[in-house]
Amino acid sequence: MRCRNLFFVWINVLVGLSLAGCQNSPTEATSPSAVICTSSPYLQATMNDLLGAGNQISTMLSLAGAGMCPGHMDIRPGQIQSAQKSKVFVRFDFQAGLDEKLFASADSGPTIKSIRVTGGLCKPDTYLSACEQAARILIDTGYSPEDKIAQRLDEIRGRISRLTNEVRTQMAASKMVQKPILASPHQADFCRFLGFDVLDTFTNEENMSIRRIDRIVADAREKKVSLIVANAPEGRKMADVLASYLKARVVVLDNFPDETSAEAFDALIRENLRRLMEK
Repeated sequence: MRCRNLFFVWINVLVGLSLAGCQNSPTEATSPSAVICTSSPYLQATMNDLLGAGNQISTMLSLAGAGMCPGHMDIRPGQIQSAQKSKVFVRFDFQAGLDEKLFASADSGPTIKSIRVTGGLCKPDTYLSACEQAARILIDTGYSPEDKIAQRLDEIRGRISRLTNEVRTQMAASKMVQKPILASPHQADFCRFLGFDVLDTFTNEENMSIRRIDRIVADAREKKVSLIVANAPEGRKMADVLASYLKARVVVLDNFPDETSAEAFDALIRENLRRLMEK
């Protein structure tokens, strides 16, 4: 009976997923004279963090809107023109396909730089790695002297270390460390960093079978899972389905900042933590 009920719920989920699409729509970049163009607000935030408050490049822009995943965006003609007129284009290494899409029709294009990230985007060491790579880009392209960037990197390392201690202290006080949870693959690494026991992951993809859903529910019931963490760009459809069987709470976390100022990463982490602590 349980499998039969799950089958009908899954049919409804597939319909919902096909209609929902991505939750956010990008804000079209309109600056025709961008100096640095990035593919993501996450990357723009690293650049601004390195340059420091009051020293950001005023004509820096991001193709993806605030809070948006770079894999869930539609690029508009105005954004293509802005990217083509920029001096430097910075993207994630997995976005090489953007190069042809943006610059194939241009007589000349910007210098293209890529940043490679491994692990969850909200993990402090992931952010620091992105900052270190962004620092080299700013130095190599002449937008900041090496000694100034080196000093700024040391300041960021110290700040992120304090943020890490702050987060771990709050998690310990909440008594959620080692709590078994289910999580989106895009939030699993961050949840492990926080101290959660990620029992299993789930996706919103159509190839997630009824049998797999049934197994996740059975294992989660055995471990008394009461928290499910979803990823904002993917939505919460599957998380809600699982929660309905487990009577669990769903929390939706972000990987991308809503702002691109210095310390935007810190604000992102604190907001995610606030959502987790909320009862």
